[in-house]
Amino acid sequence: MAGHPCSSFYYVVAGIPQSLVFTIGSYKGQLNITATTEKNFIDTQLFKSCMMEAFNNIYDAACFRRA
Repeated sequence: MAGHPCSSFYYVVAGIPQSLVFTIGSYKGQLNITATTEKNFIDTQLFKSCMMEAFNNIYDAACFRRA
């Protein structure tokens, strides 16, 4: 990009015959996780709630608990 860095970018695969796809990429110290789903395949509010709970559990385990 002519010497100008991107602030971020996402990997998205469109048109594939899969109902749920996660793509993960890391750039400049930032982790991006992208989820794409087939239309009407999943309850989006439930999916968001479950993902937030999972990320919060991972964060809590990584940052607050010492083994």
